[in-house]
Amino acid sequence: MLTLIEPPGSKRAVPTANNRSAQHLLNFAAATDDDDEVDADDAVERGAIERTGTPSLAQRIDNFLVGRSNSYGYSERWKREFSERPSWCDADMTLQQIKRGKARGNRLALYSRSLIQKALFALGSFVERHAFLVIAVVLAFFTFCCYGLQFVRIETDIVKLWVARGGRLDEELSFLTRVQQHSIGTKIKRENGLGGGYQVVIHTPPLEANNILTKEGLLEHVAIMQQIAQYRIEVAGENWTLSDICFKPPSPEIDNSSMAARYASIIDRIIPCIWITPIDCFWEGSKAIGPHPSIEASSLGIAKEFLTSLPPKERFSWSDLDPQAIVDELDELFSLGNTRSFFHRADIGKGYLDRWCIDPLDAECPRYAPNYFPFCDLIPRFLEYAKRSDFEVPIDPQYLKDEEEKMKRDNTQFNLFDFFSGKKKRDVDRIKRTLEQTNPVSLGGDSLASSITSSVNDKASMAEAPTSDMMSDVTGSLEDELQNPSSRTPDADKFNSSTIASSDATATTEHPEAARRKAEREKVTLCKKYARPMADWMKQNPEKWSEFLSKAEFPVTPDYGKVVYGGCRGFAKGVMSWPQDLIIGGARQADKKLKSAEAFQSVFLVASPNDVFLRFKDGERRHLKPNLDANLWNVTVAEEVIRTWQRNFTHNLYNHEWNFQRDASGNVKKEYRRVHPLASTSIADMLEEFCQFNYTIILIGYLLMLAYALHSQMRRHGCMLSADSCMGLAFAGV
Repeated sequence: MLTLIEPPGSKRAVPTANNRSAQHLLNFAAATDDDDEVDADDAVERGAIERTGTPSLAQRIDNFLVGRSNSYGYSERWKREFSERPSWCDADMTLQQIKRGKARGNRLALYSRSLIQKALFALGSFVERHAFLVIAVVLAFFTFCCYGLQFVRIETDIVKLWVARGGRLDEELSFLTRVQQHSIGTKIKRENGLGGGYQVVIHTPPLEANNILTKEGLLEHVAIMQQIAQYRIEVAGENWTLSDICFKPPSPEIDNSSMAARYASIIDRIIPCIWITPIDCFWEGSKAIGPHPSIEASSLGIAKEFLTSLPPKERFSWSDLDPQAIVDELDELFSLGNTRSFFHRADIGKGYLDRWCIDPLDAECPRYAPNYFPFCDLIPRFLEYAKRSDFEVPIDPQYLKDEEEKMKRDNTQFNLFDFFSGKKKRDVDRIKRTLEQTNPVSLGGDSLASSITSSVNDKASMAEAPTSDMMSDVTGSLEDELQNPSSRTPDADKFNSSTIASSDATATTEHPEAARRKAEREKVTLCKKYARPMADWMKQNPEKWSEFLSKAEFPVTPDYGKVVYGGCRGFAKGVMSWPQDLIIGGARQADKKLKSAEAFQSVFLVASPNDVFLRFKDGERRHLKPNLDANLWNVTVAEEVIRTWQRNFTHNLYNHEWNFQRDASGNVKKEYRRVHPLASTSIADMLEEFCQFNYTIILIGYLLMLAYALHSQMRRHGCMLSADSCMGLAFAGV
């Protein structure tokens, strides 16, 4: 910045306090009288002032910044530093040397540095002259800041931190709220608002660089989604699940005077959440949607007698519902208005019933699926094969449980059977208890417990009104079989399709339609009993399929890469389309199908706190949360529900059992994370965690900063502190 042509003040011999240069103190050379002459620049400037009468702007800057420094009383240290770094040490003195032609440098930089040095010197002089005033003002300001700390609130909402107030995005996010506030006297239809919250689960295969686009990988993802859908938390005295806080289509407006108002709770439960997941390509995606728990058929009351499109089950969910058929049937009974049109435009169709089954050997795979396996039609053939091979096929435990619950419900209801024959009913109950103590079904001729149980159930559930004589015949024959097993003929142990179809046949001729219905009921009952056991056996013995099935009848496994290629569609195929890159990671594709994938990703959308508040605020939806106190229910509590559920979601998936490899004794051998959760609260929680005050760390940091300040301001003279040491000032400042 500066180059000295010759030592400054080398020709001066006599020091005077009035001379600003006084450069003889630097002792660079012998003194001469040449420097006493007036500088040419000074002479020109003085002449210009004398001619014009007013100084120019440059002259004013020079008068203000140049010539104020005097080296007369400076120390030896200043002289040494000025010799080495003149512009850093004293910019004013440096400019004086440049004006005298004894140095060269950047004048603009030196002018700015001279201004800064002048301002700092003035500030230091003021502090020195008014020390007590400065200390008092600083202490007052410090006290004011300490008082304001109690009003400090740490903001952890990433949206508020990054979205500018008054910007376009902020206006779009608050659009609905502003419309509601400005529309006084107008009832706005409640909409389900997306509040910007989300949950993401990323699922990877057991080993790195392995393919997750397999039957096992997809079924694992289905299991994870089912678990997430059933996560529960307790807030405000009520249990909350994903269906309570998720983003979903709004419930239809139902008139309180209509018959449909009685089923409002069922309608609210059956409306699914909207989530973005790869399992929407398959029928198994309906298992995660639920509802959880499934809807009991008995809760429909008399309505189930009119809805022939409902599945013939005790409980049902999206996995066996045909939405379009139900809506069309309801539209014939009651006018649904635009609801039916909406279903057609959204292309809801059969929901999930017409999609591929991940596992074709799932006994619940619907008959509309492209790879449907007809268990019900093949069960008689399978039972004959089981008899030839001499192995047992147990009755489905779920079927026995459903029949027991059905019998309990029948026992609590008044019917003609109770009125006419109470004793015979007790006899059937006694026989039922006796049957429960017998061995499971044997297809080798060891026991007829299954056929007897079937006879009891069929007789008890016949559409015709049971009479005392009929029940006497049934109970009498069953008692004879139980008490005198030796009286059975050899033909009684034969188990084939003809005996199954004619086990309850009477000697009289039946009407063809009645016979058809009876055969259909028997087929449904047989399917309920043995479909799952048959599926389990086929999964365990794939090499034996050819012993009772032809090649054309084998279960068809879908080409998973071809099914998920290009993405998947939600339950409303016309409006819900999930791109492939959003739901599948690390995909490798060829010939218009995926060869492999490294991860699945599912996204759960969360409703806004205001929308969750409105869902359970209305009186007609109070049945969904009967224990919720309406006086305490507000938007703040709704936001707490959402945040608590999201944190529980993150915690449960982070500690998921698949993230830990265990040894034979159950101890954690290795941590290998396969399930990765992320929620909108995760970033907020991390921000909050880093913003928490840890007083131990703060104290340690303060002490380190104090030690650094004391060390930097310490000056020593041998082992003692020198006079120019500023440790006290450093201590007070820190």
